[in-house]
Amino acid sequence: MERPNTIPTVATRVTRNEPKWGGTVSLVNGPNRLRKLRKHVDETDPISFTEYEMRLRERFVNTASVASRTDWADVGLVERQGQRGGEGAGGDTSTIDARKRRRKGKFSSDYDDYSSDDDDDDDDAAMRIFESNAPLFESSSSGDGGRYRASLPPTLLDVVRVRDGNLCDPNQSVVSACQFHPNSDEERPLLMTAGMDKMLRFFRVNDDEDDHDKHGGGGFSCRGEGTTTKIHGMQFPDMPITCASFVGGSGNGSSSVVVSGRRPFFYVYDAASGNVQRVPGIVGRRERSLEKFRISPDGRTIAFVGNDGYIILVDGATRQWIGDLKMNGSARAIAFTNDGEYVLGSGSDGDVYRFHIGSRRCVERFHNEDGTITSSLAISSNSLAVGAESGVVNLYDDKYAPASMRRGGGISSFAAINADRNPIKSIMNLTTSADDIRFNHDGQILAMSTRRETNGLKLLHVPSATVFSNWPTSKTPLKYVWSMDFSPKSRYMAVGNDHGKCLLYRLKHYWDE
Repeated sequence: MERPNTIPTVATRVTRNEPKWGGTVSLVNGPNRLRKLRKHVDETDPISFTEYEMRLRERFVNTASVASRTDWADVGLVERQGQRGGEGAGGDTSTIDARKRRRKGKFSSDYDDYSSDDDDDDDDAAMRIFESNAPLFESSSSGDGGRYRASLPPTLLDVVRVRDGNLCDPNQSVVSACQFHPNSDEERPLLMTAGMDKMLRFFRVNDDEDDHDKHGGGGFSCRGEGTTTKIHGMQFPDMPITCASFVGGSGNGSSSVVVSGRRPFFYVYDAASGNVQRVPGIVGRRERSLEKFRISPDGRTIAFVGNDGYIILVDGATRQWIGDLKMNGSARAIAFTNDGEYVLGSGSDGDVYRFHIGSRRCVERFHNEDGTITSSLAISSNSLAVGAESGVVNLYDDKYAPASMRRGGGISSFAAINADRNPIKSIMNLTTSADDIRFNHDGQILAMSTRRETNGLKLLHVPSATVFSNWPTSKTPLKYVWSMDFSPKSRYMAVGNDHGKCLLYRLKHYWDE
């Protein structure tokens, strides 16, 4: 017999699929999810297979199908509703009204009970967001527009690990210093590493998107060769390196590196010419160790931590002594302001001193709220961070200095040397000494590390004063962090550890700008 060429209807399929013995479904004794198919709470009788399927279809129409409505894609429906609403400019308004009606769907009666002019205004405001491609947040890093760029989200930081910065030639000791050249190409920055193995190494970080892969924890998966290329290396036979830094500025000295250790002398290495200058010491000073120093951003001044609370100032070009700055306690940490006109120092007494380099005068002094020995200092254009041996890092508002001092009449604009300043936030995520703290280029991220515990690194979102919760994790292979640095535009972050590795991470927020 010939099979009829017809498509069975829903009713036909239900009838054919129903068991011949007239099976039933219990909505009470079966799985709990079947209870929602009851018409009322007291319904306990089993229902037929046909009734069961009808109730399933009815529930789908009332729930899932409403949540996944597709009539918004019906162009003809929009045009028909627009024609009924009017022509010309009125047609655009009716189209928006039609979209509002479709969003309400079958629950329009519920909306009508609570409808008001305010609801219409809110809908209009929401639709106007899509009428312009202007950014939703104001972008400003200084001036009247605001203190920070508003686009860096708090609590979560998008970080991707790439090949280690010194993968092709790792250190044979701890990486006591790592730094990006301040004037190098941001996409292919120059990275310098130094350590107790007496070696100074230079690497070029290549921008190769295909040579790295995202990771969820501490591990990573890379393909091909490394993303860094070693350019040069220099050994200092009598100098286990504890501190090394590029000389800033845009002159001929910008390719030079100052290298020091636990020795009464230091070296200046010109990476461009290969010349090495050994500075036998600082005239008039008898320090047995010049292992800690900082260089001003313009490269004009080098500040060494001296004995008995002295900060020794050396000319960045001639390498000659130009002056001393004196604190009450012993000096432990120093930092330059961004304009290079002021240097901050702190140490055993827990007080923070601000000195004007030109006049050699102390223009401000305040007591750090933590009260213990200061171990590190960092300063940006708006903020000051003070790290203590207790692990507490205090964040202070520093936007009025030094720019406002110049507008208000120079160093005399400070009302009192013994100032009383309260921190914006006390960060207590480190449980041991805050050995190194560092701001990124725009001051939105503060990196804090300790050498006395494994994986001792935290990143702070400065505008909200909250620590990023997603990175680093317990599985991130940081080991003991000895050094760290951000690239000039914060696209990369380098972390040197006790295993001789210089870990390299991409900060995706600054790549997407």
